Amino acid sequence: MWGVAVSAIYSISEVLWVGYVLLFLILLITKTKDLSAVLSVGCWCATDLASLALTPILYKATVDGLFPVGGWYASFIALNASAALILLLAHKRMEIDIGKLASCVIGFLLILSAIHAIRYADRSMHDVLAVFYRYSVISLKILALLSLAKLVLKTTRSSGG
Repeated sequence: MWGVAVSAIYSISEVLWVGYVLLFLILLITKTKDLSAVLSVGCWCATDLASLALTPILYKATVDGLFPVGGWYASFIALNASAALILLLAHKRMEIDIGKLASCVIGFLLILSAIHAIRYADRSMHDVLAVFYRYSVISLKILALLSLAKLVLKTTRSSGG
């Protein structure tokens, strides 16, 4: 369906998602008392799964001319920004302090939205950031896994898990 590089990146994204789920399971198994951490990693897992599910569908629709190119970027901007907003609102509604892990997840979601917005603007004007776009999203997801793993391990240690 797509080129070798994009297929490899998609495969890496699938493996990363398994890593995110393992972090979520660690939080559940250790019965951490940090509800903010559980909500945040759960939100990240759900958002990344939605992204993985949408990617091939939107790609095919865009290539087939059924969906405008701008819709590709708008879909991922909306997905990530909405997830960040939902996570913030969940913390507020449940009266939970936003911890380091939640701040990290919200930051990563907003950075992903910004990357998609920058690429859309670039594609509309100059179209010089294709390589940046291709590798920045996967790089951010790798950084997210490493950062979340460190914070999850710190959370489980501090809560006696």
